[in-house]
Amino acid sequence: MYNRDMAPDFRYQGFMDYGESLASQREYVLLRSEENIPDTVLFVEHPPVYTVGRNETESRTIIEDIPVHKVDRGGKMTFHGPGQLVIYPLVDLMLFDRDIRKYVGFLTDTVIHLLRGYGLSAAELPGLPGVWIGARKICAVGIRINKINKRWIASHGLALNVSVDQRYYAAISPCGLSSASVTTMEAELGRVVDLTEVTGLYQEMFRKHYAILGKGVGKSDGSFASNKKAGRSVSSANAADSLV
Repeated sequence: MYNRDMAPDFRYQGFMDYGESLASQREYVLLRSEENIPDTVLFVEHPPVYTVGRNETESRTIIEDIPVHKVDRGGKMTFHGPGQLVIYPLVDLMLFDRDIRKYVGFLTDTVIHLLRGYGLSAAELPGLPGVWIGARKICAVGIRINKINKRWIASHGLALNVSVDQRYYAAISPCGLSSASVTTMEAELGRVVDLTEVTGLYQEMFRKHYAILGKGVGKSDGSFASNKKAGRSVSSANAADSLV
Protein backbone atom coordinates (compact mmCIF):
# COMPACT_ATOMS: atom_id res chain seq x y z
CA MET A 1 0.00 0.00 0.00
CA TYR A 2 1.21 3.48 -0.88
CA ASN A 3 2.23 5.91 1.84
CA ARG A 4 2.92 9.59 1.40
CA ASP A 5 6.61 9.32 2.22
CA MET A 6 7.38 6.92 -0.61
CA ALA A 7 9.83 7.97 -3.31
CA PRO A 8 8.68 7.82 -6.95
CA ASP A 9 8.84 4.47 -8.70
CA PHE A 10 10.49 4.05 -12.11
CA ARG A 11 9.38 1.45 -14.65
CA TYR A 12 11.25 0.56 -17.87
CA GLN A 13 8.76 -0.67 -20.44
CA GLY A 14 11.18 -0.97 -23.36
CA PHE A 15 9.96 -0.94 -26.96
CA MET A 16 6.16 -0.69 -26.82
CA ASP A 17 3.34 -0.06 -29.27
CA TYR A 18 1.77 3.35 -28.72
CA GLY A 19 -1.74 2.01 -28.19
CA GLU A 20 -0.51 -0.50 -25.63
CA SER A 21 1.37 2.30 -23.89
CA LEU A 22 -1.78 4.41 -23.62
CA ALA A 23 -3.61 1.50 -22.02
CA SER A 24 -0.75 1.03 -19.58
CA GLN A 25 -0.87 4.69 -18.58
CA ARG A 26 -4.58 4.44 -17.87
CA GLU A 27 -4.01 1.47 -15.58
CA TYR A 28 -1.32 3.29 -13.63
CA VAL A 29 -3.41 6.46 -13.41
CA LEU A 30 -6.22 4.52 -11.79
CA LEU A 31 -3.88 2.77 -9.37
CA ARG A 32 -2.31 6.10 -8.42
CA SER A 33 -5.70 7.76 -7.91
CA GLU A 34 -6.61 4.98 -5.47
CA GLU A 35 -3.26 5.40 -3.66
CA ASN A 36 -2.26 1.83 -4.45
CA ILE A 37 1.09 2.97 -5.88
CA PRO A 38 3.37 5.98 -5.47
CA ASP A 39 3.98 8.52 -8.21
CA THR A 40 5.37 6.46 -11.06
CA VAL A 41 7.54 7.32 -14.06
CA LEU A 42 7.33 5.11 -17.15
CA PHE A 43 10.14 5.02 -19.71
CA VAL A 44 9.33 3.74 -23.19
CA GLU A 45 10.49 3.79 -26.80
CA HIS A 46 7.81 3.60 -29.49
CA PRO A 47 7.80 2.18 -33.02
CA PRO A 48 7.25 4.99 -35.58
CA VAL A 49 3.94 6.74 -34.91
CA TYR A 50 2.39 10.17 -35.36
CA THR A 51 0.22 11.49 -32.56
CA VAL A 52 -2.33 14.27 -32.87
CA GLY A 53 -3.29 16.36 -29.85
CA ARG A 54 -6.57 18.19 -29.37
CA ASN A 55 -5.13 21.53 -30.50
CA GLU A 56 -4.40 20.34 -34.04
CA THR A 57 -6.59 22.11 -36.59
CA GLU A 58 -4.83 21.39 -39.89
CA SER A 59 -5.02 18.35 -42.14
CA ARG A 60 -1.50 17.05 -42.82
CA THR A 61 -0.01 14.61 -45.32
CA ILE A 62 2.20 12.13 -43.52
CA ILE A 63 4.50 9.26 -44.41
CA GLU A 64 2.60 6.27 -45.73
CA ASP A 65 2.22 3.18 -43.53
CA ILE A 66 3.03 4.98 -40.29
CA PRO A 67 0.05 4.87 -37.90
CA VAL A 68 -1.63 8.00 -36.57
CA HIS A 69 -3.18 8.21 -33.11
CA LYS A 70 -5.53 10.94 -31.96
CA VAL A 71 -4.71 11.41 -28.29
CA ASP A 72 -6.17 13.14 -25.27
CA ARG A 73 -3.27 15.48 -24.52
CA GLY A 74 -2.83 19.15 -25.33
CA GLY A 75 -0.84 20.28 -28.36
CA LYS A 76 -0.74 19.45 -32.05
CA MET A 77 0.89 16.71 -34.16
CA THR A 78 4.25 15.20 -33.34
CA PHE A 79 6.27 12.06 -34.04
CA HIS A 80 7.47 9.26 -31.77
CA GLY A 81 9.93 6.62 -32.87
CA PRO A 82 13.13 4.69 -32.21
CA GLY A 83 15.89 6.80 -30.68
CA GLN A 84 13.45 8.97 -28.76
CA LEU A 85 13.16 8.61 -24.99
CA VAL A 86 9.49 8.97 -24.06
CA ILE A 87 8.84 9.66 -20.40
CA TYR A 88 5.41 9.33 -18.82
CA PRO A 89 5.29 10.60 -15.21
CA LEU A 90 2.02 9.58 -13.57
CA VAL A 91 1.97 12.05 -10.71
CA ASP A 92 -0.59 13.32 -8.22
CA LEU A 93 -0.63 17.10 -8.70
CA MET A 94 -1.39 17.67 -5.04
CA LEU A 95 2.41 17.91 -4.73
CA PHE A 96 2.25 20.89 -7.08
CA ASP A 97 -0.76 22.56 -5.44
CA ARG A 98 -2.72 21.48 -8.53
CA ASP A 99 -0.81 24.15 -10.42
CA ILE A 100 -0.37 22.85 -13.97
CA ARG A 101 2.20 25.47 -14.96
CA LYS A 102 4.29 24.62 -11.91
CA TYR A 103 4.19 20.94 -12.87
CA VAL A 104 5.13 21.63 -16.50
CA GLY A 105 7.93 23.86 -15.24
CA PHE A 106 9.18 20.98 -13.10
CA LEU A 107 9.21 18.60 -16.08
CA THR A 108 10.96 21.14 -18.27
CA ASP A 109 13.56 21.79 -15.61
CA THR A 110 14.48 18.13 -15.26
CA VAL A 111 15.28 17.93 -18.98
CA ILE A 112 17.14 21.24 -19.03
CA HIS A 113 19.43 20.11 -16.24
CA LEU A 114 19.94 16.71 -17.84
CA LEU A 115 21.03 18.29 -21.13
CA ARG A 116 23.26 20.84 -19.43
CA GLY A 117 25.06 17.88 -17.89
CA TYR A 118 25.99 16.92 -21.45
CA GLY A 119 27.32 20.42 -22.09
CA LEU A 120 24.30 21.53 -24.11
CA SER A 121 22.89 25.02 -23.59
CA ALA A 122 19.31 23.84 -23.08
CA ALA A 123 16.66 26.38 -22.14
CA GLU A 124 13.04 27.41 -22.46
CA LEU A 125 12.03 29.96 -25.08
CA PRO A 126 9.46 32.64 -24.14
CA GLY A 127 5.99 31.66 -25.30
CA LEU A 128 7.10 28.30 -26.72
CA PRO A 129 6.65 25.01 -24.86
CA GLY A 130 9.29 22.35 -24.57
CA VAL A 131 13.07 22.45 -24.29
CA TRP A 132 15.30 24.13 -26.85
CA ILE A 133 18.91 24.29 -27.98
CA GLY A 134 19.05 27.76 -29.47
CA ALA A 135 16.16 27.87 -31.94
CA ARG A 136 16.02 24.07 -32.26
CA LYS A 137 13.52 22.02 -30.27
CA ILE A 138 14.96 18.92 -28.63
CA CYS A 139 12.18 17.89 -26.24
CA ALA A 140 8.40 18.12 -26.49
CA VAL A 141 6.10 18.37 -23.49
CA GLY A 142 2.44 17.38 -23.52
CA ILE A 143 0.31 16.36 -20.56
CA ARG A 144 -3.21 15.48 -19.56
CA ILE A 145 -4.74 15.92 -16.14
CA ASN A 146 -7.03 13.03 -15.22
CA LYS A 147 -9.61 14.02 -12.61
CA ILE A 148 -10.54 10.79 -10.89
CA ASN A 149 -11.33 9.78 -7.31
CA LYS A 150 -11.14 13.45 -6.32
CA ARG A 151 -7.53 13.60 -7.46
CA TRP A 152 -5.65 15.21 -10.32
CA ILE A 153 -3.29 12.64 -11.81
CA ALA A 154 -1.03 13.73 -14.66
CA SER A 155 -0.37 11.47 -17.65
CA HIS A 156 1.51 11.72 -20.95
CA GLY A 157 4.71 13.72 -20.50
CA LEU A 158 8.01 14.22 -22.35
CA ALA A 159 9.58 13.14 -25.63
CA LEU A 160 13.35 13.70 -25.70
CA ASN A 161 15.09 13.33 -29.05
CA VAL A 162 18.26 11.33 -28.41
CA SER A 163 19.01 9.81 -31.82
CA VAL A 164 15.61 9.74 -33.55
CA ASP A 165 15.61 9.89 -37.37
CA GLN A 166 14.71 13.51 -38.15
CA ARG A 167 13.43 12.64 -41.62
CA TYR A 168 10.12 11.61 -40.05
CA TYR A 169 9.55 15.23 -39.06
CA ALA A 170 9.82 16.45 -42.65
CA ALA A 171 6.33 15.16 -43.39
CA ILE A 172 4.67 17.29 -40.72
CA SER A 173 4.99 20.52 -38.82
CA PRO A 174 5.73 19.01 -35.41
CA CYS A 175 3.99 20.97 -32.70
CA GLY A 176 3.30 23.67 -35.28
CA LEU A 177 6.98 24.12 -36.17
CA SER A 178 8.98 23.67 -39.37
CA SER A 179 11.07 20.49 -39.57
CA ALA A 180 14.24 22.60 -39.43
CA SER A 181 13.34 23.54 -35.85
CA VAL A 182 13.79 19.99 -34.53
CA THR A 183 17.09 18.53 -33.31
CA THR A 184 18.53 15.58 -31.38
CA MET A 185 21.20 15.05 -28.74
CA GLU A 186 23.38 13.23 -31.26
CA ALA A 187 23.08 16.04 -33.81
CA GLU A 188 24.04 18.64 -31.21
CA LEU A 189 26.90 16.65 -29.69
CA GLY A 190 28.24 15.20 -32.93
CA ARG A 191 28.62 11.72 -31.45
CA VAL A 192 26.66 8.60 -30.61
CA VAL A 193 24.54 8.91 -27.47
CA ASP A 194 23.35 5.80 -25.63
CA LEU A 195 19.62 5.96 -24.88
CA THR A 196 19.98 3.61 -21.91
CA GLU A 197 22.54 5.95 -20.37
CA VAL A 198 20.26 8.94 -20.91
CA THR A 199 17.40 7.05 -19.26
CA GLY A 200 19.44 6.33 -16.15
CA LEU A 201 20.68 9.90 -15.87
CA TYR A 202 17.17 11.27 -16.32
CA GLN A 203 15.88 8.98 -13.57
CA GLU A 204 18.45 10.42 -11.17
CA MET A 205 17.62 13.97 -12.25
CA PHE A 206 13.90 13.40 -11.70
CA ARG A 207 14.58 11.81 -8.33
CA LYS A 208 16.74 14.76 -7.26
CA HIS A 209 14.21 17.40 -8.29
CA TYR A 210 11.33 15.44 -6.80
CA ALA A 211 13.14 15.28 -3.46
CA ILE A 212 13.31 19.07 -3.21
CA LEU A 213 9.81 19.87 -4.45
CA GLY A 214 9.16 22.18 -1.51
CA LYS A 215 12.18 24.35 -2.33
CA GLY A 216 11.31 25.75 -5.72
CA VAL A 217 9.37 23.59 -8.15
CA GLY A 218 8.74 25.13 -11.54
CA LYS A 219 11.77 27.43 -11.80
CA SER A 220 13.83 26.94 -14.96
CA ASP A 221 16.69 29.31 -14.18
CA GLY A 222 19.16 26.80 -12.77
CA SER A 223 17.91 27.27 -9.21
CA PHE A 224 17.57 23.55 -8.62
CA ALA A 225 21.12 22.78 -7.08
CA SER A 226 6.91 -4.35 -12.45
CA ASN A 227 4.03 -5.11 -10.15
CA LYS A 228 1.54 -4.17 -12.82
CA LYS A 229 -2.09 -4.73 -11.81
CA ALA A 230 -4.91 -5.05 -14.33
CA GLY A 231 -6.70 -1.74 -14.23
CA ARG A 232 -10.19 -0.60 -15.02
CA SER A 233 -10.74 1.95 -17.74
CA VAL A 234 -10.24 5.54 -16.62
CA SER A 235 -12.47 8.40 -17.64
CA SER A 236 -10.42 11.59 -18.00
CA ALA A 237 -13.24 13.99 -18.70
CA ASN A 238 -12.74 17.64 -17.84
CA ALA A 239 -8.98 17.23 -18.03
CA ALA A 240 -6.79 20.28 -18.36
CA ASP A 241 -4.37 20.59 -21.27
CA SER A 242 -0.76 21.55 -21.39
CA LEU A 243 1.33 22.28 -24.46
CA VAL A 244 3.57 20.25 -26.73
